[in-house]
Amino acid sequence: MSSNYEREYDLHGFNSDGFHKVTKKQYDLDGYDQYGYDENLYDKNGFNKNGFHKVTKKKFDERGFNRFGLDKYQFDEYGIHRITGNKYDFRNFDCNGIHELTGGKFNNSDIDKYGIRKDGHVGCKIDNDVNENDGYDRRPIHWNISFRNHFSEEQRNRCLDRGFDCDGIYKENGTYFDENGFDSNGYDENWFDKNLFNISGYHKITMIQFDERNFDSDGIHKVTKKQYDLDGYDKKGYDKNLFNQNGIHKVTKEKYDERGFDQKENHRDTGTKYDEQDLDMYHNKKRLQG
Repeated sequence: MSSNYEREYDLHGFNSDGFHKVTKKQYDLDGYDQYGYDENLYDKNGFNKNGFHKVTKKKFDERGFNRFGLDKYQFDEYGIHRITGNKYDFRNFDCNGIHELTGGKFNNSDIDKYGIRKDGHVGCKIDNDVNENDGYDRRPIHWNISFRNHFSEEQRNRCLDRGFDCDGIYKENGTYFDENGFDSNGYDENWFDKNLFNISGYHKITMIQFDERNFDSDGIHKVTKKQYDLDGYDKKGYDKNLFNQNGIHKVTKEKYDERGFDQKENHRDTGTKYDEQDLDMYHNKKRLQG
């Protein structure tokens, strides 16, 4: 009887209704609920669900660490880098900005951990005269400490357009993640993109390389080998004419597209396959009979 009773509580002493075994309340002896938040909705480290600290009112606490225990350069309190798994980032700088090879604040090309040269210029500027220790090769490609793979100049510029700097820091909050929780490479903290695929192309829910509707990370269907499924809809649920399964157009948000045609290719005003100019949905002229 006692054994069955004990199973009603999780490892932290909370039952399925959120009440604690000892306190008989929604908070444990330390004042935290089953999700780890106190009555003011802050966790034991002082962060709320949105990642803001109760004292600093920012994404980082007084010591400079976020709710995941990482500083803005992805080092933890022990000086271990989140991605490399050792005390140096991808550019061989440690948490104090000391370069592994030179033993100083600058690498062999006189660029520091912030991408600034000794002469004050920004190191991330494309320059065919610099060598690979700058973070670029001659293609040019930049190895970014948060991008996780080589980025072309076009991809890098796209990240800059999204509000990230050359070190992958989001300018609005000083972290590696934007307001939607995605980094400069489009992945969240668990390495999944907005379509729930990870960097290896595996889906978060199905755990295979196809989502629930059998589309892969590139939007190609498993069966048809095309961007549309057997019913003619793409991974976002739209057909070739941008209508969803409910017959609503993606752009107009109505049953008709910009020219007045519905999903069955009938025109709103004429009730036929042609508009007032005798053009169909695909701009083909009506053939005259006889």
